[in-house]
Amino acid sequence: VPVPTYFVDTGPALLQAAPKGWQFGQDLHFLGGYGVRSICGLQVAFLSGRYDPSVYETPNADFVGGAFTDRAVSELRRITTDNPRRQGVDVLLTCGWPSDLEQRLKPEEPAPADPDDSRPAWHLACAPPLRDLCLAVEPRYHLFGMADLFYSRPPFQAPRRGHICRLIGLGRVGSTSKQRKWLHALSLSPMEEMRREDLKQLPANTTPCPFAPGGRRRAAPEPADGEP
Repeated sequence: VPVPTYFVDTGPALLQAAPKGWQFGQDLHFLGGYGVRSICGLQVAFLSGRYDPSVYETPNADFVGGAFTDRAVSELRRITTDNPRRQGVDVLLTCGWPSDLEQRLKPEEPAPADPDDSRPAWHLACAPPLRDLCLAVEPRYHLFGMADLFYSRPPFQAPRRGHICRLIGLGRVGSTSKQRKWLHALSLSPMEEMRREDLKQLPANTTPCPFAPGGRRRAAPEPADGEP
């Protein structure tokens, strides 16, 4: 591996064998089941596993096979929100997509669209607990996969902290089409090193939070001039 690489996974064997993470060789790191790591000064929260509603409420377990449970999600929320010294989370990594990310978009802004399927596969990768986790953690970037589709949502403002959050879905490693791009470069400074006013600068295409209560709807078109 030419550069240090960190990943989350849905494989049951890996989650059971290395719930606290594992290093494969010099530069390949499985982050583990869930937690927060400081990577190059960035605060990175992560949750491995997929969403399976049939086992999500399983008590006394963080994972059932390759599926995360409510206990794992709740514990990650506690870790990320209970530390008063932590300025915030720079990056949240999950395998699945957060539900409702297409809400509160303006009519001219595209929702995710699979170029090959009439039934978008990204819907199948969405999980309500990941929506709620993103709303609670308020990362600056939430990165996710599983749908084999690249999608960068217009930014939205975090309801509590006020900074910008961005949602980015990535394609499967090795995909060659632009619509399934799996490698995406970001230029990030750690949140704790940034000025508050810089964090709260809003780009022109900023939308309301799609996950906030009362916000789960697509924005209606504005009336044309002369219309009531």
